[in-house]
Amino acid sequence: PVKLNDLHAGMQWIPLVPEQNNILPYSARLKSTQKSVNPGLVRASATFTLEFQ
Repeated sequence: PVKLNDLHAGMQWIPLVPEQNNILPYSARLKSTQKSVNPGLVRASATFTLEFQ
């Protein structure tokens, strides 16, 4: 797991190339919203905003 706002040892900066598709790998963690859960397959989606400087 990667702590919030913490750099993971395996992370590397990825240069972005204009006018081309850029693939940005990411990691996510799921957290239960109920007291009990069952193991199985999961589907999830996320929306995020990138800010370029």
